[in-house]
Amino acid sequence: MKSVGRRDILIRKVNWWYYPATLVPLLALLAASFAGYLPPIVAPLALFLLIFWLSSLGFALYASTRKQKEPRQ
Repeated sequence: MKSVGRRDILIRKVNWWYYPATLVPLLALLAASFAGYLPPIVAPLALFLLIFWLSSLGFALYASTRKQKEPRQ
């Protein structure tokens, strides 16, 4: 059997431009749904996407602020 060891980080750098670039259309979608330009069923979808966006931002902040451990030799 193969032993399970330490996993390498797949993404080493966070693209911070992604977060404000995706927040603007997401808020516009939410506002258009509440204003009546889009069907009301779009609002729960936009709220779900907003929660997903916030959790992604939280994970990116955590990954960029935590200390990297030195590999053991």
